[in-house]
Amino acid sequence: MCCGGILIDRIAQRLLDTFQEPFSISGKTLYMSLSIGIALYPLDADSIDNIIRHADLAMYEAKRAGRNSYKFFNVEMAAHCSETLTLKNDLYSALEHNQLLLHYQPRLDIGSDRIVAFEALMRWNHPEWGIIPPLKFIPLLEEST
Repeated sequence: MCCGGILIDRIAQRLLDTFQEPFSISGKTLYMSLSIGIALYPLDADSIDNIIRHADLAMYEAKRAGRNSYKFFNVEMAAHCSETLTLKNDLYSALEHNQLLLHYQPRLDIGSDRIVAFEALMRWNHPEWGIIPPLKFIPLLEEST
């Protein structure tokens, strides 16, 4: 990042600092969080549409990082977004094509060596990527509802 990036860092941090304090509007106290996505012209894109799209991706990355932060766009974000979009689209047909699998795992009482319960574990057998663990697809389902 060049000197302009350092200036942008400082501006973004100043905005974040400003929003740390609550606002008082019409006698009500409002708390707000701020997530900032930054894309630079012409480094990150050569059109206004792509700059906005890339800044938007960076903003969502800042939100994922826990809000009240800022992120600069990078090409990995675009790749991650593309993969996530593909998985979301594929999830719509997963049930229809019997790709979701339910496994039962026994829970043992160590003292008596008896089965005391079962855990139900869902897996997604994706036709291209194989078994996808729930940590990867359950958040996508939650976002979709």
